[in-house]
Amino acid sequence: MGGEPYQLVLHAKMYAIGDKYVVDGLKELAKEKFERSCNSHWDTEYFAPATHFAFSSTLDSGRGLRAVIIRTICDHINILNKPEVMALLHEFNDLAVSLLEKNAKAIGWTRPKPADV
Repeated sequence: MGGEPYQLVLHAKMYAIGDKYVVDGLKELAKEKFERSCNSHWDTEYFAPATHFAFSSTLDSGRGLRAVIIRTICDHINILNKPEVMALLHEFNDLAVSLLEKNAKAIGWTRPKPADV
């Protein structure tokens, strides 16, 4: 259902084109296909390059593909055992922080309230 594994990168590139030229329909279609591909091919050699492309070609505020990637990693946390995925966490702080925040919420960690002055 997710197509071929190499299409992860293709869908990320199509999303970036849609984003650059403000073609919302292309962005949405590429995001849907990227999400289906992530669900099927998260454990392939193409996941890390697609993640790298998505994080290097989209703005921090653009959560489209980034949200899909974060959810995929959280759903398959053992993927962090792959050196190429760990390298992404070192390169893209937003990815590392987003994963930490999402997992912290899931296990009930909360940020301490600032002390009353």
